[in-house]
Formats: sequence, C-alpha cells, structure tokens
Amino acid sequence: MRVLHVSKLYPPFIGGVETAVQRLAEGLRDANRGIEPEVLCCQPKGPEVLERVNGIPVRRVSSLGMGWGMPLSPAMALQWRRLTREYDLIHLHVPFPLANLGEVLHREGPPVVVHYHSQIVRQRLLAPLYRPVDARVLRRAKRIIVGSPNMLEVPELAPVKDKCRVIPYPHVPGPPVQAATQARLTARLNLGGGPLVLYVGRLGYYKGLPYLIEAMLDVEAKLVIAGDGPLRKELEEQVTRAGLTHKIQFIGAVTDEEKECLYGMATVFVLPSILPSEAFGLVQVEAMAHGVPVVNTALASGVPWVSPHGETGLTVPPRESSALSKALNRIVFNPAERERFANGAGLRAKTFSRDQIIRALIDEYQAILAESRIGSQSLPPHPVEKPQKKPIQLQKE
Repeated sequence: MRVLHVSKLYPPFIGGVETAVQRLAEGLRDANRGIEPEVLCCQPKGPEVLERVNGIPVRRVSSLGMGWGMPLSPAMALQWRRLTREYDLIHLHVPFPLANLGEVLHREGPPVVVHYHSQIVRQRLLAPLYRPVDARVLRRAKRIIVGSPNMLEVPELAPVKDKCRVIPYPHVPGPPVQAATQARLTARLNLGGGPLVLYVGRLGYYKGLPYLIEAMLDVEAKLVIAGDGPLRKELEEQVTRAGLTHKIQFIGAVTDEEKECLYGMATVFVLPSILPSEAFGLVQVEAMAHGVPVVNTALASGVPWVSPHGETGLTVPPRESSALSKALNRIVFNPAERERFANGAGLRAKTFSRDQIIRALIDEYQAILAESRIGSQSLPPHPVEKPQKKPIQLQKE
C-alpha cells in the first residue's frame, strides 16, 4: 500500500505538525505491514527537491516563500493530480489551504484521510475564502483523524463527526544521553542543585512565554528556555527589563540528546500556550516519559487532555501569570505532590506508545481501502487507464 502524507513542511523544518508527520511516516515504515509511506510537502522557498529523510522519500514542491505561516506554493494546488495520482491513499494534514484547494480542483484520485491538527487561528481574516474549500474537503474525506477527544468539539467538524476517529500523536523515545553531554550541559546551566523549570519549543506568538517570564518573578527556581523562534529577542529584552537574567536562561535550539538530558534534569515542565494553535503539545508527553510533572493551560484543544489536571500535573487558565506561578510553586516546593504527579506522568506517557498508535492508523487505512473496493464494484470501469506506479527518483540518499 503506497500512502502519501501531504503536509505544509517536513523536517528538518521544526514544528509540532512536522514532527508528528515524521513520526507517523517512519512508524508506518517500521511496522513492516506492507505500507510504503512517502511525503509531499513544500519548500520554505525555492525550486522542487526530491530527497530522502531518514529513509522516507520526500518531494518538496517549489515555493515562492513563506507568508501567513505557510508556504506560498501555487504548484501544490495546480499540480495536485500529477503529484498524488500514483498512490493508494492520501493522508492530508490540515490546516493547509493550498493542498485543500488542490483536492477540490482535482476530484478524481485516491481515497483521502484528513488529519485535522488544529483550527486556523492566525489567518482568520482569510476565513471567508478558505472555509468553503475546507468544508468540501472534510465532506469528501473517507476519514478524519484528530489527536484528542477535545478536538471532536471543533465546530468545523460537527457536520462530519461520524467520520472522525481519535488517534493521538505517537511518542518516540529519544537517544540515550552520553556522560559528556550531561557534564557539558550541567556546567552550561550552572544550576547549583536548585529546582529547574523547563520549557522546550518554538518561541512563537501562541506559546505564552511573556506570561511565563512574568510568573517567574514569584518562583524561586531557574527557568531554562530551550528552542528558538521569532520572539527570542523580544523575550530576552523582557527578561532584562524584569531583572530576571539571574534565573531565566535562553539556550537556543538543542539536539535530541540534549533535550533528553534536560528532561532528566527538570523539576517541572511548563507549557504556557495561550491559543488553540497549540493543539496537542507533544513535548508534554516527552517530559512525562521522564516522570516530569507538567503545568499546562486550559486551552480548547488537546493540551489539557494530554496532561490531565491533578493526575500528571496542574492546568491553569491561559494568560494568567499569577496562576502559573502558584502552580509552579506548588509542584516545586511540595515533594509529596510532585512525586505523585511524576508517577502519574510516567504511566500516562505509556499510553502514547508509537506501536499502539501506528497499529490503529493502519487499521483505519485497511478499512478505508476495503470500503473503496466494495464501492467500486457497483461502478462502471473508468475509461482512462490508470497511470503506472513508478517510484520517486531521488536526487540523494
């Protein structure tokens, strides 16, 4: 079964959806169930490129650049039929308006699974233009996958709720930490044995980091912010103005091994996001797998479902610095409760095992193809000969 995952971007471009798509594609390949996953995405800017990423064939179609948080790629919409016709099934990751437009313009093709990652928040001014296209794609999809039960309540999914299936994002354990990495990172952070509050992720508009920085005025612990993004300079200036440079440290992008090391050192992990653009928060699962309690926010998304309040940590209202500081202090300075949350976090993380989630996804794929075969038996043969399936010719390994 040849399955094409269609996404805006793909690693090494870093983002929550991109990481999820990579884990699904590689998990399908490693399952040894006859699935041949490939990826269609866009260049952030530049001409089309064919390559392999960790052994997965990836076609990055041409793009004029990035705008409104997405690649500006007319090729994705206009060449949709050529790009997708040789596959048994299309797994479309949305929001991605250009790919949705391509699906609407070229009706014939393989069955489509829509993976609904989140509502569009940042580009809401364009909603009157893309909403009818998105609604049509959702109606025509054979299945709609969401990452948590909370996402089933999204208004856009109400008319197609019968086709929705909850399949969480898979957790993939990171690499083992070498002693040299541990020593280097420990010296760099200069913790002095005190408590460590950890944030890992992009420094973007919906992450709520200004509220976390303000909260640290009332938390006697060190905050390490791992990651990079467009708001870094602005956030660093806020830290300086607040006189918090002695307790808040920006360390930029980290390797997978360094990230694993940080989780092992953390007292508590914090995800202070303020908008449902944060649809799931895979970093929560990564932290919980290390037995680290989580403080998150009560978003209308899967975030509070991933780490439930009172079981694996604490959930607070978004945009409330005082609530963040109280929750962090409660965990940092209450060892008994911290241990209870840590135990719950470790157990919860096991429910996101990659093998279990990939099996559920393959079951859906097989059911869709079986339904399609049954439906095609009542239809006359298509007059156009089906194109011969040819593997993508890749430029480099």
